[in-house]
Amino acid sequence: MFAEDVNDNKGKATVLHNIGRIYLVKGDYTKATFYNEEAMKLYMETGDKEVKANALNNSGKFYQVKGDLNKALKCYEEAKILYEQIDLKEGVANQLGNIGLIHQIQGDLDIAITYHEYAQRINIELDKKEGIAKNLNSLGLIYKTKGDFDKALTYLEDARKINDQLSSKEGVAKNLSNIGLIYQIKGELDTALKYFEDARKLNEELGNKEDVSKNLGNIGLIYWIKGDLDTALKYYEDAKKINEELERKEGIAINLGNIGLIYHAKHDYARAMKTFLDAKKLHDELGNKEGEAVTISNIGVVYFDQGDMDNALKCYLESKDLYEKIGGKKGIAIQLTNIAEIHEKRNEIEKALDSYNRALELFKEIKAKRNIEQTEKNIRRLKPTAV
Repeated sequence: MFAEDVNDNKGKATVLHNIGRIYLVKGDYTKATFYNEEAMKLYMETGDKEVKANALNNSGKFYQVKGDLNKALKCYEEAKILYEQIDLKEGVANQLGNIGLIHQIQGDLDIAITYHEYAQRINIELDKKEGIAKNLNSLGLIYKTKGDFDKALTYLEDARKINDQLSSKEGVAKNLSNIGLIYQIKGELDTALKYFEDARKLNEELGNKEDVSKNLGNIGLIYWIKGDLDTALKYYEDAKKINEELERKEGIAINLGNIGLIYHAKHDYARAMKTFLDAKKLHDELGNKEGEAVTISNIGVVYFDQGDMDNALKCYLESKDLYEKIGGKKGIAIQLTNIAEIHEKRNEIEKALDSYNRALELFKEIKAKRNIEQTEKNIRRLKPTAV
């Protein structure tokens, strides 16, 4: 059925929205954006506040996946207001969780906790167990980022118990994957591997190929950390095959980036460069500026390790510019540290210190503890040689 065959605006909008979702899953952001915006125009013409709120929620998710977090936040906040006006508490709770997630991604963790806890109270009041499990999962991930791993595990295990009670295999699979991430960070790699394998089995049972590809990527990372680069490469290649089957350009680009990192670790710079360039091409097609910024930085690292400081610097500066456009403070700071390393190599100590200090300010803004410690260490190391 095509949009032209539907008489009412709501029906036309629904068809356009669904077409947009298909392109979003495929990673074709240009077409996805067109259909999403056309759908929104029609949804907004209806006089139904719930329809408008639902449409804003859908649009927010679209912008979130695309990486346009400010637009996503605006959609979620507008949807929350509409749900409040019609006293639909479940809708309010969902939007509070979505708003919390955006703040979480942006690094405003304490604000994110406030929103998730507010959503949690409403879901408890409504006895919405699925919503409670979702909030617990989000809070667990926040405490993971804050470095409170014991608290994170408590929230994630509680979320898993609820999803078990609900017989929600999909929810359990997500919880298992997130618990695996905690153990990975704690350095308990065998335990992490078990959780990732269990998550993969559930996703395979569900036929959820997209999440299977993500699980394979996580398993690949464990083997990479263990130093088994060939096994890691196999898992990344398997993940890429699934994404190719699904025509998920975004997933393919991520897989190519990981494969490139493996080749870099194996000192196969020619293959690493080719793979990164293939990934960059896909990110360009998708309009994914963050993915492009990461990949260009990786290309810069290859140049750096080959002693080509001019091209490395060019890549780091280009990556920094992209992060500035999307407001990615951590990305900007990391590129500043990369630039500082080049100045060090050239014995331009004052320039190196300037870049490190600018990076340090940004790391402090986003409370990136490990990065702060390492950058302060670099500054102390260079200060005695500064003139």
